[in-house]
Amino acid sequence: MYPAQSSADPGGRRSSNFSDKTLPRPRKFVLRGFLSKLWGPPLYIICGQLMLQLATWGFFAYILSRRFLPLRDTATLDDWYKPLTWLCTQISAGLASLSCFLFALGVQQSIAFQLHGEGMPMPRLIVSLQIARRSFIGDLKNLKLVALSFAVMIATGAQTAGWSNLITPQFLNIKSSITGRELDLSSPLLQSTLPESTREFCVYNTSNLPALTVGQTESGFAAGNENQGFPTSVILLGQSFLTSTGGILPLTFVDVPLDSWFPDPTTLPAALSISGDLPSGLSSDYSITQQGYTADVSCTFQNLTRDSTPSLQVETKPLEDEDGNDSLLSNIIMSSDCNGPTFPDGSPFNSQSVDTIPGDGSGSILMIACGGSGGSYTLIFSGADLYSFIETMVCTLAPKTTKVRVDYSYDDSPNSTFIETLTHSGGSPDLGGPAGLSAVTTIYNMMYFSQGQQSNIVGDQLQSLILNGNLGDAASILPVMVGGIRDGNALLTVLKENYIRGVTEYSGSVFRACLSATGQDAPFLATGLPPNPDHPDERG
Repeated sequence: MYPAQSSADPGGRRSSNFSDKTLPRPRKFVLRGFLSKLWGPPLYIICGQLMLQLATWGFFAYILSRRFLPLRDTATLDDWYKPLTWLCTQISAGLASLSCFLFALGVQQSIAFQLHGEGMPMPRLIVSLQIARRSFIGDLKNLKLVALSFAVMIATGAQTAGWSNLITPQFLNIKSSITGRELDLSSPLLQSTLPESTREFCVYNTSNLPALTVGQTESGFAAGNENQGFPTSVILLGQSFLTSTGGILPLTFVDVPLDSWFPDPTTLPAALSISGDLPSGLSSDYSITQQGYTADVSCTFQNLTRDSTPSLQVETKPLEDEDGNDSLLSNIIMSSDCNGPTFPDGSPFNSQSVDTIPGDGSGSILMIACGGSGGSYTLIFSGADLYSFIETMVCTLAPKTTKVRVDYSYDDSPNSTFIETLTHSGGSPDLGGPAGLSAVTTIYNMMYFSQGQQSNIVGDQLQSLILNGNLGDAASILPVMVGGIRDGNALLTVLKENYIRGVTEYSGSVFRACLSATGQDAPFLATGLPPNPDHPDERG
């Protein structure tokens, strides 16, 4: 060991060979100084990153709480899905780039603070710049830096995918079974225990309700257009059917108010239930096999007279005005001696009377009904003047119940439903059932209310259908335009297979709605229907 050396100065003080060092001053956090350094670009970086993260996680939490964010216009989404996906990807890439830019800018600001202060060792500076550039550090001697650089790469690189998954709309397909119940119109229990007041209202009065009369001619016209290749929708109880109602009653998961169509506060109760708890806001597509109502219709042109079977008499009587002078109006009465149903007041179906203006510029169509006891009805139509192309047409209408495949599409609202029906072949004849009588009543009243002083709505629609069916034949168009067509085959096809059948199916749907409606003041079910006159629907 070497002894420590010391020396004395002239004053007798001793001095050491060790030099004195200045100790660093202890650090102290000063809030004002810290905030002054944050003011400016650092504050913008922090606020930008904070706002971006709050928006991201806030939107994520909102969707998580709602389970999803429904979009109503799914048809547009389906048509523009690829361009929309591309746009969402570009937005996601932009948001991810903004986040990475703010991150890199924050690291650079931190490096600048240290370089202007205490300084920074070169290895640390290099590592910081690599982190700012989101580069991988492959220094196996420092695994912490390797893990840090790898975590930064994953976190920043996954942002585009995360944003894209968050904001790009997706189609969710949730499959579930559906069960439901509806009235069975072929049930003997329904027909035998139906109260007379209910029967009278639903059979005879529903065809006179103003809110339902428009759909009568619309349903026939839509069915005729379907035959011509021009699909047309029919509105029933606020729901849209493609070409025909099929004689079914729209079934829903919720109660539907019917105050706009039936008198007094009435409701169509929910008839469907679904397994599981599906979130609200989803647009739904489901298929059910329901009991429908239709008719086999056959029409022929016949020359009926007073002495034929059935007989036919048409009388025209001029009317007088208030002063006793002849007016332009005439009363036209068509009748037959055939047996037929009668209205509750005793007036028969085998006679019909209208007031119209006869002449070349006017026209009328009258209809009477016979039969009913054998399960079919005979409908006799007679057209005059503008509608003389109808001549005398005799149609046999045989109502029947059948199975109908019903495809529902709706957007979380019972009155935004689009329904498409497909009637299966076959069916069971409805022999003397109230639904068949309701259909004949509907057609009878439709023809009566369609007649105006100079024109008939049904006749105008038939002319339009015939014109649509002869668009490729110029020789057939001109007679239609002048009201003189006598192409029996074209009219027979329209009337036989479409118009009458469409009105019959519409009537069947209205009849079901009338029997199914409930309410404190409902004049039908309030009297009491059979407790279980229904059958389970088949799942689709």
